[in-house]
Amino acid sequence: MNKLKNWFLKTIILIMLCSASLTIAYYNRSDAFVYISLLWFLGCLAVVLTSKSNIQLLALYTGTAILTFGLYEAYLSGWFSEQSPDLINFSISNPAYFQTHRLLGAVPKKDIRVTAQKPYGNEVFYNVKYTIDKNGLRRGFNHRHRPETAILFFGGSFTFGEGVNDDETMPYRVEEKGGFKAFNFGFHGYGPHQMLAVLENNLEQTIIANASPRYAVYQAIFDHVARCAGRAWWDQSGPRYSLNERGKAIYQGPFQNFLIASFITVITRSNFVRKWLSSWGQTISIADIDLFVNIVDKSRNLFEERYGGKFYVLLWPDNSHFYKEILSRLKTRQIAVIKIDDILSDMDKYRINVPYENHPNKSAHEKIADYLVKLFAADLH
Repeated sequence: MNKLKNWFLKTIILIMLCSASLTIAYYNRSDAFVYISLLWFLGCLAVVLTSKSNIQLLALYTGTAILTFGLYEAYLSGWFSEQSPDLINFSISNPAYFQTHRLLGAVPKKDIRVTAQKPYGNEVFYNVKYTIDKNGLRRGFNHRHRPETAILFFGGSFTFGEGVNDDETMPYRVEEKGGFKAFNFGFHGYGPHQMLAVLENNLEQTIIANASPRYAVYQAIFDHVARCAGRAWWDQSGPRYSLNERGKAIYQGPFQNFLIASFITVITRSNFVRKWLSSWGQTISIADIDLFVNIVDKSRNLFEERYGGKFYVLLWPDNSHFYKEILSRLKTRQIAVIKIDDILSDMDKYRINVPYENHPNKSAHEKIADYLVKLFAADLH
């Protein structure tokens, strides 16, 4: 009977430890796993003090390993020195900002305005406002009369405008300067697979209403190749595509089911896990490039067949030897590619804070918008 009571008590304690750990992880603190490690170390210590020799030894070794892990987490979290810049997340004033979509993975909450900050020590890389409209898109320029020419913008945080205010994003500036109606479908962490999911499922049609888009612009970075291959830890609920025997991109459901995606969300609160996954996410192959190019090509075809417009890729440069391969394959498919380094001469000057925060600053958004406005004006005339 006493043995049964002991096992029951230990089960209750285990459940309490798991519940407390999940609660801490939910709040997405950069040092969440420091506190989680401390909790489990105390649990192991309790076992050492109350159990027999064999279990005591196992608990002692386990507790020591957990404490060592916790100390390393504390180091990565900046407890003993400044936190590693590549592990700093931006903070959002309203946790309801991120929502889950059955096809796209993460989407912003509709009709919301939040403050986004990215601090580093005594410095703040940015402190800006994000306004999301009733359609779930970043706020655009408010025209008095509806423009005749509409443009769809796709991409990740570069297109969305991470780190800049609503009226400083490239789609907003194109809209205001060129007199166009812009729809910004970009969002944090997106890749071309979200663009294809939008077009393949006609998700844009209810948003653009009666507009007939003349142009689509997809802004690509090298990391998008890994993202559409499923190597982005934050996008495990996103749309997964694979190539069939004819080399066509076919939707296969989300990268992971709800339970696995939720588990990954929790464990990536750990700085150690994110550091390891970041290096894993940078590993790509020729097969990944094939998938990326086919997803972009299929998106281009869907847009041009549906609207009879023109599709452009804005391609950011990269030092990887795969960059030329990506560029070559896009051009082989006769996809119109605009290289960002043909627009921005000194790349470092157009980042928010090199090397710690590499998103484009408002000057970059402005220059790219100027280029596109001239390009579209020449085409229209």
